[in-house]
Amino acid sequence: MLKEYEKRSECAVSALVEAQALVRKVAEPVPAGDSVKAAIGRASRRLKWNFNRTKSLWYADERAKVSGDELTQLRDVAKLSTTGGGDAVLARLDNLEKMVESIARVVAQDPDYYGPQLDTLRGALGAYRRSHSP
Repeated sequence: MLKEYEKRSECAVSALVEAQALVRKVAEPVPAGDSVKAAIGRASRRLKWNFNRTKSLWYADERAKVSGDELTQLRDVAKLSTTGGGDAVLARLDNLEKMVESIARVVAQDPDYYGPQLDTLRGALGAYRRSHSP
């Protein structure tokens, strides 16, 4: 029984260590003179995670649990940022989301006419997000 607990514990620790390394990679590139808080904030924005959640993984807080979905997302975003396309893709996604939301304000004026177009745009944005980011 103790060995099973130790195995689980070792797996949790290795996932936490991997998550810590990936969160730090997502924050790159780090400008000269940048603070740790700014780097955590940058990683948090790129991951679209809560600042405190990102901070707990940055410091590998032993109370933090890392899910498989989170590790997959971290790996994907870190891969994008190391290939050089991560910032560009994330910026495009942010711009697309802003455009869809501004269209949604117009739709509110006449939902019967604009509703189907907005649904199509949201579906396309969701497909793009799934194919280009976590």
